Amino acid sequence: MRGSREGAGVQWLQETRDQGEIVRQYTKVDHRLEHQDNPGFMVSRLLQVAMSEPRGPVYMAVPQETACLPLPGTARFPTRDDLGVARQVGPDPDDARTIARWLVDATNPCVYTSRVGRDPAAVQELVRLAELLAIPVMVDASADRMNFPADSPLYGTGPASHEADVLLLFEHLSPYSPGRGSPSRDAKIAWVSIDPVLSRFKTIEYRADLWIPASSAAVARAVHEAASHLLTNSARTRIAARRERLERRKRELDDQAEALAQADLGAGKLNGRVTAYELGKLLEPEAIVLNDGLSTGPGPLVSTYARRSRPGTYFRSGSSSGGWGAGAAFGVKLARPEHDVILTSGDGYFTFGSPMPALWAARAHGSAFLSVVFVNQTYSTGTAALARMYPEGHAAGGGFVGGRFDPAPRFDKLAEVVDGYGEHVRELSQLGPALRRGLEHARQNTPAVIAVEVPPPVQLSH
Repeated sequence: MRGSREGAGVQWLQETRDQGEIVRQYTKVDHRLEHQDNPGFMVSRLLQVAMSEPRGPVYMAVPQETACLPLPGTARFPTRDDLGVARQVGPDPDDARTIARWLVDATNPCVYTSRVGRDPAAVQELVRLAELLAIPVMVDASADRMNFPADSPLYGTGPASHEADVLLLFEHLSPYSPGRGSPSRDAKIAWVSIDPVLSRFKTIEYRADLWIPASSAAVARAVHEAASHLLTNSARTRIAARRERLERRKRELDDQAEALAQADLGAGKLNGRVTAYELGKLLEPEAIVLNDGLSTGPGPLVSTYARRSRPGTYFRSGSSSGGWGAGAAFGVKLARPEHDVILTSGDGYFTFGSPMPALWAARAHGSAFLSVVFVNQTYSTGTAALARMYPEGHAAGGGFVGGRFDPAPRFDKLAEVVDGYGEHVRELSQLGPALRRGLEHARQNTPAVIAVEVPPPVQLSH
């Protein structure tokens, strides 16, 4: 049969018992195209499933012999738009009024989120609600995108989960560990998500007074409207006092971050903090940052000093898929050619991602991005995490074999291979100029890799 292996031995060796099984646990649906299928319809149908909430990836395997079948000239199929996509749903009005009343009466309310930024409209509605009632918004450290403006006095100034009396959770997978940091039994909790009970995960053990299966934008909008009608003079006075307190706390946090960076600069330290700080000073408001790192460099420090405040300008993998950054940066630059695109990564994840194809494609397709690699010579899971879990173990005492890059590869040379631009920074005086040169080359459609030597997150014994 045409397309059926055609005598090539490797096609026998590549046969799997169930190809869809490879990705089944990570997709909404998978399908093997069959002989009787209309391929156009199947593509439209899978796109319909993927783009309906909760959105997620789909997978279709196309056997070669099926792909080689003739398609009748009369074949027709609907597009995805013809089929339609399920609309987002709103909350029950009574639930919205209940949440509004909790928030208006609260002494120490807080919003917790990690993925509300999936929908830019939800960010706008959350900002309106938070500003109306002076509610601080705590964004998870591993959040996969920009969820709330980092320059807002409400950003990052809220209480820990066990201190809040009203918790409003928007699109969050794990706001705290049950039993450690759990809210008090008296706290009111509303959990908002398209799938608030996290049905994909069998062992989740969170409680809530209200589980709201609705879009975050619709809920924030409805609660804002309801709360506007509940504000008494007493409530406004209490909210104004909280606003002043949060503004003061935000200034303290910003001053602290600035002081720490200035202290390291004054001491001549070349580390993850000053690298993130110097990079942050170069970023335009519309610049898009992809943060592919866990350790003390590209992880929380880039998030702190990048200060992204517009939806769609900050991304992380949001999962354990370290190494996604180079391919993701190329894809983002293709989609947003007018924006600066900057990838920050540790040397471990940069290696995992096999960045050469992305750098070559960026050069070939005129979609250059800047890569800033924090070269700390370690993969944190095989070093810092291992030392934390087994401090007296043989691995910690033996130098973390398998978790180190010593000597570190010359990542800057990868850019040169594709006629890009690369620099390896070893001294603090080189850092700022190198970052500026790298960004300018990327703006001129030349892929750039700036590798910066920074200390490892843990002391490595030899």
